[in-house]
Parts: sequence; structure tokens; C-alpha cells
Amino acid sequence: MLRLSVIGLVTGVLLGLLLVLLATATGDPLDVVLLDLSYIPVLSTFNTPIIQWLLHFLVAIIAAMAYRYIYLRVLPANFITGALYGLLTSLIYFVLQPLAAPELSGQLRPLVWWFAAHALYGVALHALTKFSFSRHNSFI
Repeated sequence: MLRLSVIGLVTGVLLGLLLVLLATATGDPLDVVLLDLSYIPVLSTFNTPIIQWLLHFLVAIIAAMAYRYIYLRVLPANFITGALYGLLTSLIYFVLQPLAAPELSGQLRPLVWWFAAHALYGVALHALTKFSFSRHNSFI
């Protein structure tokens, strides 16, 4: 459980920072799509950067646990599976984007960056999971 929490935190930080960098470079508010809570009634009163990032990390930890389950029981685990898992998680864009950044509607560039970042997230998640749970290379 601790390993998966660390893996979730590390990959969550990587994805978050990548989307912040992409938002800075392109001007497309991908970080807002990832982190904004203003449209969630209960959480909107706590819509601070700290709460946004903590919720993102919680989701990343849960996603790491789900991937570990898939890694062990469902699909053959490899980098392609990791990338596909990342792409699967990126589908949340179609729910979050209209709520958090409606100005991106109909634009292809932010969608492509979002999907590419999540595919890389999935590859990183796979690599860390494989490394961490291999017999000889446990970092925790």
C-alpha cells in the first residue's frame, strides 16, 4: 500500500507538472482542467491550490492502485498497457473541460496535449510499478 501511494504521488506530480508546463507554454489552461474544483458544490468553497493538489494526489494514488490490480490480474502488463491506461484516464477530459475551461471547447491542440500527457503518465506509472514490484528492485 505504501509503495502504491508513493507511485501514485510521483506519477501525480509528474502529470500535474507536465500539464502546468504545457499550460504555460501554450496558453491553454490544461492545469485548470486538471485541478479546478469550482464547479463541485461542496468542494467549491475549498477551491484553493493546496486542496486542488491534494485531491489530485488522492485520485493519482487510487489510479495507481487500480493499475496495480490490472497489472496483476487482468491484462499483460507492458508499456503499451500503461499508455492505454493513461489514455483511458484521459477520457475524463470530456467531463472536466466544459466545466473548468469552456473556452477550450472544440479546440484540438489542448485535447492532443491532454491525451499525450496522460499517455506519458501511464508509461511512467507502468515503469514505476514494474520497478517497484520486481523481486530485486524494491525502492520501498
